[in-house]
Parts: sequence; structure tokens; C-alpha cells
Amino acid sequence: MSPARESHRFEWIKSSRTVFASMAVGIAIGILWPKTGRALSVLGDFYLALLKMCVLPIVITALVTSFARILKSGNASKYLKRMLLVFWLGLLTASISGVMLSSVFSPKILSNPEVRVVLGEIIAQPSGPPAPAPAQQFSVVRSFVPENIFYALAHSQMLPILLFFVLLGVALSQDKKGQATHFLLTAEGLRDAFLTMIGWFIYLLPLGILGLFAGTFGSAGPQLFTVLLSLISVLLFGIVLLLAVHVTAVSWMMRQSPGEVIRSLKEPLMIALGTSSSFAALPSMIRTLRSKYGVEEWFSGFVAPMAVTFNGWAGTFFNSFIVIFIARVYEIPLGPGHYAIAALGAILQSWSSSGLPATASVVSMVILFRPMGIPIESMVGLLLALLPLLDPLFTVLNVSANLCANLVIRFRESR
Repeated sequence: MSPARESHRFEWIKSSRTVFASMAVGIAIGILWPKTGRALSVLGDFYLALLKMCVLPIVITALVTSFARILKSGNASKYLKRMLLVFWLGLLTASISGVMLSSVFSPKILSNPEVRVVLGEIIAQPSGPPAPAPAQQFSVVRSFVPENIFYALAHSQMLPILLFFVLLGVALSQDKKGQATHFLLTAEGLRDAFLTMIGWFIYLLPLGILGLFAGTFGSAGPQLFTVLLSLISVLLFGIVLLLAVHVTAVSWMMRQSPGEVIRSLKEPLMIALGTSSSFAALPSMIRTLRSKYGVEEWFSGFVAPMAVTFNGWAGTFFNSFIVIFIARVYEIPLGPGHYAIAALGAILQSWSSSGLPATASVVSMVILFRPMGIPIESMVGLLLALLPLLDPLFTVLNVSANLCANLVIRFRESR
């Protein structure tokens, strides 16, 4: 039997039906047998480790080769301007959507006495020592510069890594003797090899999803989902609306039906849903853009890693939504200035917390809440209760925004 036919035999493993079945089984195990669910989380951790093993090398080789190729072609300024414009307009859309949805639905959610009681209990939970001042812990400018690139690599500090290897790509583009050509060809070969490895790991996706969902629901239990259903349902509604914006934009640009768009982008979105990691889905994004829409690897390798860090629709939407919601909980009068802080501050917080773990990302929201007079310590419990349940869909939204941004920028170029 040929390798192609042998591979086709196992395509059902990557199908959406298999993925959703794995999710359902994982959720059921986590709720019905919490101890078993927590034990099965090792499967999810193992699968994430496999993906992350290849993700950082792919990001590095993609950034170095893409920047070097683009700068050599003389198109760098054009692409950077378009990328920044698309990112900024997209994040502003997500931020304003969060503010508007929260302004409309927060009063309705808080009109439920049971919700107010539960929120009060969560907010009243102790959350440890006060967060450090933002200037000391979350200086965005300083976080870009790596004091030691090997330390940054070992600890997956994405902002310093991005800066260092972008500069390396710029330096390689200045080579006049042709000596950098061999290095770039080797880096591109390594990138292709790591993408092939990621393709192998995709066949373990259902097993990884089962472990991840069983562990999450085994730890959180069904109570939080039931009690906070009103709040979660509004956030889900917002996510679906923003996803519809992406699908509609791609459908119009590529002249496909919405169903065709969803089928074309299915693989990276399923990986995002199962792993809750945009970086884990990055190789699949690059491969999908190439195979489904003909986007060159040098282009997607340049835009996609930057979009993971600077085009976080989900974090921006959630930040702007939750700051208005918590202000309503505290019955703080809101004026135009508060809404402006929420909308613009949500974008800055999304950038500053890129690459941080969920708990650190929550604490980093101090830069958004303190100007509005909301104690950061009071809302950490609420956010940590919500994030495990919503994180998979937030990741889907981010990956969808990344794919859409690549196609929007490339579409304008092709025209």
C-alpha cells in the first residue's frame, strides 16, 4: 500500500467528529469522575509538550528566514505598514465589541440575585499578596530586550525572542557576499522538517484533547459552569460574532462560501480548540495558508508569528468586556473616559501579557484596572474561574484572527 493511501486511512483521526467526540468524553470524565479526569491530564500535558518541542524552532526559523527574504526583496516597509494597520484595526474592533457587549448585558446579568451572590463569594476570596506596581513588573518596553537570549529561549519569553531573531533576520539581509544564503537555506530546510513532525503529531490530537478537557473539568467541576452560565453565554456570543466577522471577510476575499472557509481552516482551529495554545497551532496555520490559499511560507512565516503576539483578539475582547463588567459589580459610575480606558487599555494589556501564563496574565490586568479604581486583588478569583472554561474558544478566536490577518494583508498585495 502506498504511503499516501496509508496516510489517508487515518484521516478520520483528524476529523472534527473525532475531535468533538474526544472533547465530550473528556468533559464527561472530568465531571463524573474528577480524580480520573485530573489523572488523565497527563495525556494533555504530554501532547502539549510534543507540540511545543517543535513550535519554538519553527517560530525562530520562520522569523529569521522571512525577515531576511522580505528585506532582500525591498518590500519590508510596505508589509510592516499593512501588518500594523490590519492588527490595529482588528484589535480596535475586538475591544469596542467587548465594551459594547458588556455595557448592554452586564446590567441584565447582575439583575440575577444568585449571580450577584456567587460573584460576591468569588471576588471575596483571598488572592495572595498585592500585585507589584506595573512599572516594576510589566514594563512593556523593557520586556522586549533580552539580557540573555539563551535564558529567554529556555523560559519561552516570546517578546525578547521575537526581537532578537527579527534583528538577526535583518542582519542576515545585509549580507553582500552571499554567505548568508547557505544559512537561510538550512533554516528553511529545518523549518520544513519541523512542520513535517507537527503533521505526525496531529494524529495524536484526539488523545491530547481528551486529557486536556478531562483535567480542566476534573479540577473546576460543573458548579462554576452552571452558576456563571449567564456571564459565559454572553462571552460566547461575542466570540461567535467575532468569528463570523473573520469567516465573512475570508469568504468575500477568497470568493468561497462560509462553509468552504470553515472546512479550509478546520485543522488549525481544531488544534487551537484542543490545545488552547496559539503557538501550538502556528505550524498548522502556516501549512493551511500555503495548501488552501497559496500563501507563500516566507510571507506567513513573517506575519503569523507576529500576529500571535500582537493580534490577540480574544485577550483584547475579554479585557475590555470584563473591566466594564467588574466596574458594574462595584457600581462605579462610568463616563466616556472610563470607556476609552477600557477600549485602549485592553489592547495595551493584551500586548504586555503576550506569552505569559494565565495566572500571570490575569495579574497583569493591573494596568487596566487601577486607573478605574478597581482593586486587582478582588477580581483575580473570578478571572481564574472563567479562563479554564473559555480559554479553548479564546484560542480559536486568536488563531482565526491570525489566519484572517494573513489573508487580508496578502489579498491587498495580490490586488
